[in-house]
Amino acid sequence: MAATGTDGYEMNELSANQTGYPDQSPPGYTYPHQQQHVQQQPVQTVIVSPPQEAAPTDHLVFAIIVTIFCCPIFGIVGIIMASKARNRIRSGDYEDAEKLSKSAKRWSMAGLVTGILVILTAFIVPVILIYLVISSISFNIV
Repeated sequence: MAATGTDGYEMNELSANQTGYPDQSPPGYTYPHQQQHVQQQPVQTVIVSPPQEAAPTDHLVFAIIVTIFCCPIFGIVGIIMASKARNRIRSGDYEDAEKLSKSAKRWSMAGLVTGILVILTAFIVPVILIYLVISSISFNIV
């Protein structure tokens, strides 16, 4: 569709895919037929929390190993203390969990040392006795 401009020249309407003269409007100004589509970015909420304390270890595996291989009496007490420490860790009471964890470690170490001493005694004493018996026997071979 052609129209005549004020200077007498014929003007054609530009289709959407045609380009005309570059936009010479001042910055920030838009003509009514120009539509600006502003897309809002999604709002991202960041929650900053204070650093959490490191949860103490409960030494449950150590107590179980001591119970099985070394000394069941001390190991069972270690398992009980480690279980209590694990429950305190889950509830967030890290101070009490730390105390119970140290107690579980002490009982388990006592069981380990006791077990090692018992095992060494069980093997060393018979060897010494056998040596003494053999050395006291005199072999009289004729």
